[in-house]
Amino acid sequence: MKKLFLFLLFAFLFYGCAKRENYVLKTKDFRELNIPFNIAINQFLPIKELNGKDSYAFLYYGADGAIHYYRDGKDTVLNAPVLEKFKGGVFDWLDYKINGNTLYVAQWVRYLGDPRAKKVILIKTDLEGKNPSYTYVSYTNESLGKPLIQTDGKGDILLVWSDESNGYGVAYSLSTDGGKTFPQETIIRPANISANLDTYTPFYDPVNGFSVIYTTDREVRARRVKDGYDVSLFKFEEGYQYTPYVEGREGDLRLFMWRLPKGNPADIYGKYKLTFLVYKNPFDKPLVRLEKDYERVYTYIQPAVLKDNTPLFFSVNMPPKGEDVYKADGEQLSKKINLVYSWKGQDIKKAVEDKDNDYIYSQLFSSLAISEDGALEVFMDKRYLIPQLWAVYVKDGKTASFGPLEEPWVETSYLSKTLYLGKGIFRVYYLVKDDKKGVWFLRARDIKADALNNPYKIASRGEKEDRLKSALEKFDSCQVKNDLDCVYSFFDPVGQKQYPLEVFKRNADALKITFKDYKCSGKVVGNTNIAVVYCTYTYTLPPMIGNVPVPENRRTITEKNVRSYWVFIKGNWRWAIETVPGYTALQW
Repeated sequence: MKKLFLFLLFAFLFYGCAKRENYVLKTKDFRELNIPFNIAINQFLPIKELNGKDSYAFLYYGADGAIHYYRDGKDTVLNAPVLEKFKGGVFDWLDYKINGNTLYVAQWVRYLGDPRAKKVILIKTDLEGKNPSYTYVSYTNESLGKPLIQTDGKGDILLVWSDESNGYGVAYSLSTDGGKTFPQETIIRPANISANLDTYTPFYDPVNGFSVIYTTDREVRARRVKDGYDVSLFKFEEGYQYTPYVEGREGDLRLFMWRLPKGNPADIYGKYKLTFLVYKNPFDKPLVRLEKDYERVYTYIQPAVLKDNTPLFFSVNMPPKGEDVYKADGEQLSKKINLVYSWKGQDIKKAVEDKDNDYIYSQLFSSLAISEDGALEVFMDKRYLIPQLWAVYVKDGKTASFGPLEEPWVETSYLSKTLYLGKGIFRVYYLVKDDKKGVWFLRARDIKADALNNPYKIASRGEKEDRLKSALEKFDSCQVKNDLDCVYSFFDPVGQKQYPLEVFKRNADALKITFKDYKCSGKVVGNTNIAVVYCTYTYTLPPMIGNVPVPENRRTITEKNVRSYWVFIKGNWRWAIETVPGYTALQW
């Protein structure tokens, strides 16, 4: 019986541990693609319809403005003639639509050569990227960008973009020949449109056909394309600023109206108000309307709508006044931003409960995708003091699971794009840093959302304290020996970027300061990755600093209990030379 018990216990532990690590189902790296690290978020776009269990497809900009179409191992440049025609121009934005076997892609160019051009470009190709054709749109030649595409599935194509001819406006043009030609654009130009000039979307419904949804600083409106009929969908309250969001998807038009605090729109302790509207027909009454007040949130949100028109948004918030510090071991560190969400108009909830890491200026939303019953939010987190993407899965109004996309100390960019593949599986595209080669590359990782967790063991507080003691002893010795390479190796990564080794050595050579003794001791603050260190040292100045003589009786100086912060990164302690006493000011 005892043997059976031990066997069952071992089996439970084994399968329990195995289950904890199986949320990463597949990883694919695109190291062969030259995707710029600083690529703008609107210059990388997965093609949802062409992504599957074993298939990958996306559009991205190269550093030269080329639009690349990647599909299952084949990387095709779609706009080579456009690059040649507008050589030296500025290219931006991406939108796509698929109609049967045809892929439509929209981009924008500003060209200051001869003849000057500010055009919207519609690229038409097949799903293999073969034989692309190009239509140049904008009779005013003053387009501002952000071209968006809407089709009716029958060959008609509506393009909408912003325009700055004779004042700012939203322009649109409807092609009835599959995108071969577009008539002269119609420009909607109300006097107060510039405040939310880029908040618009094309929309199609079977009753009204095409319409254009646009926003001024006073309201959100809909313009029916076939007859120019124009209605107000939502009027902003007088005296308030709004951050509006509009999207037309899967036959529904969704509006998120985010009202900012009166008098001080950036006041995180003020009162915010959400109004959520859903239309099947923008010229009829809304199907859904929800209003809710919130506090301690941000001026921007990341909204989504679940399958049953349940609204969800993510934001970030600050701790209540008076609770904005993390206290442990007689020290205090600043509490900063944490990810929160609201499900169907409920009060905001903290997305990730982790008391040991509340102190970090940590979380900021990145990308979002919905499943049949929930949503996966990918967010930037800094609990390990370097930027990392994590994910949280929310369903039924609760946090179901959360965990990192990478193991600790693997640095990722803020950029991510998330897709739902079905059966509870999401795909996240993001950039990862290869520390050995010093380069960034694109990675796609498929994860099972409800199995997310954090399986990675980080050093315990006791182990971190032992490593801190060892690191400080070596640091002391390096200072006394004037081993500059060794001293520099303890600088934090941000400090090393801002203060190169050759500059550090050159300054040290100019000052010629020598340490007679150097003693540091420190303690880890709570269960964090931050330590407070106090150093006492005696150093001698040279007889001359530059052309300034140093009196003999002032050449030897002793500093006692000089306070600094050290950070635990990649398993090692580093001197955070960019911190401000009393509060963490870590800049990763």
